[in-house]
Amino acid sequence: MNYLSYWQNRQKELKTLASFILLEGWFWRQWLKEVLSFWQEPIFVYFVPEGHILRRTREVIDFKKIAGILETRYSGKITPIPRIEPIKLFRLYLVMFLFCIPSERELCRRAHSDLAIRWFCGFGLLGKIPHHSTLSRFRTRLGKETFLKVFEYIVYCCIKANLVKGDHISIDGSKLPANAKRIPPAEQATRLTEEFLRRLFGTEIVEAETKEQEEELKKIEKEAAKLVGYPLKEPGKILEKIKKKAKEKGAKLIKISKIPIQKTREIKEKLSEVLSEIPHAIGDLKARIGRTSSNENYCGSFVSCL
Repeated sequence: MNYLSYWQNRQKELKTLASFILLEGWFWRQWLKEVLSFWQEPIFVYFVPEGHILRRTREVIDFKKIAGILETRYSGKITPIPRIEPIKLFRLYLVMFLFCIPSERELCRRAHSDLAIRWFCGFGLLGKIPHHSTLSRFRTRLGKETFLKVFEYIVYCCIKANLVKGDHISIDGSKLPANAKRIPPAEQATRLTEEFLRRLFGTEIVEAETKEQEEELKKIEKEAAKLVGYPLKEPGKILEKIKKKAKEKGAKLIKISKIPIQKTREIKEKLSEVLSEIPHAIGDLKARIGRTSSNENYCGSFVSCL
C-alpha cells in the first residue's frame, strides 16, 4: 500500500508539473504572438519595398468596394465555423493572376512562405493560409460573372493609374491539326514568287531590261525559296517556270524599268506578308504550316486566346 500511495503522489506531482509547463508554453506563445504582431508591419515594410507590384496594386485599387461586391454572394448567416474574409481569398486569386501561378495548390504553397503575398492578402506573419479546396469552393461560389465584373474594375483602376499599357500582348495558343496536305516546298516557292511579282508589278510575267535587274529578280526568287525551306540550286529556275506557266495562260509580258524593292530586309518582310495570306495546304485553305514550342512541324491552325 505504501508503494501504491507513493506512486499516486508522484503521478499527481508529474501532472502538476506538466500542466505548469504547458501553461508556461502557452504564455510564451502568446508573448511571441504579441511581439510579432507589434513588429510585423515594420517587417513587411522592409521586405515589401515601395516599387513592388503588390504594393502599387494595393495603393490604386479600392478593395472595400470589391469586398461589397463579394459579400453579395454570401447569405449572411452565422455559421459554427468562422469563415475567411472573401476579400482575402480574392486577393489570393489576384496574386495568382499577377504572378502567373499555375494552380491553387502552388498558390497556397507560395503564400505560406512569401511575405509579400501574406502582407497583400492580410494574413499577417502567423496567419494560417487557407487550404486549396477552400479557394476552389470560393471560386465556384462567386461564379464567372462576378469574377469578370471585379477583374474589369481592377483593370480599369490599373489603367487609370498608368500601371497597364498596351505595348505588349501575350497570346496562349494550342495547335489544331487540319485534314489537309502540305503544299510541297518547290511548288510553294513558285506560288510565293508568282504572287509577290503580281502584287509588285501587276502581273507575274516580267522581263528584266538589264543584267542588274535580272539579279534583283533572282534575289526575290532566292529569298522566297529560303522562306519556305526550298533549297534553290539553280538561280532563275523558278522565274522561268513562272514565265512558262503565265504564257500558257496568255498573260501579258511586262518589261520592267525599275524594281521598287531592292533591300534584302524589305524583300523578306514583304514576302512574309504574302506568305501569311496565300494557302499553305491542299484541302483546307485556312490551314497553315507552323512549328510547336517543341520545334515540331504541323499542318493546321492555332486556337488562341489573349
